[in-house]
Amino acid sequence: MDYDEFAQAMRAASDAHEAGRSSEAVDTYRRLLDDPTLADVDKAMVAVNLATVLSAVGAPNSEIEGVYDRGISVESRWMRGFATESKAVWLAGLGRVDAARRVYQSLLGQGWASMSDRHRWASNVEKLSA
Repeated sequence: MDYDEFAQAMRAASDAHEAGRSSEAVDTYRRLLDDPTLADVDKAMVAVNLATVLSAVGAPNSEIEGVYDRGISVESRWMRGFATESKAVWLAGLGRVDAARRVYQSLLGQGWASMSDRHRWASNVEKLSA
């Protein structure tokens, strides 16, 4: 898959979801997530988008969490934390504060994290501990 095909598929999925055709968006995101030519970092972003759509349509939390975890598994190879942080935000939104705090704390232990990332994550841990 080349960049133009990827960008077009991402736009189409987003547009479909915004137009109320969430099942079409889910199908597109799943296809992208399974594409062996797509870079891991892009797959992490796709996983977050898929989890967001699944959450919006009321999918079971176990399914949503599994999608976040899939994104985390591919991004962690490249020392990234986008899907991981997104999962923490989602968990906090569900009221699963302890789980969200643990996710943020796991990010804080990563040697690759920038100072600005660490500051944001520590602030979120502090807010969740209040």
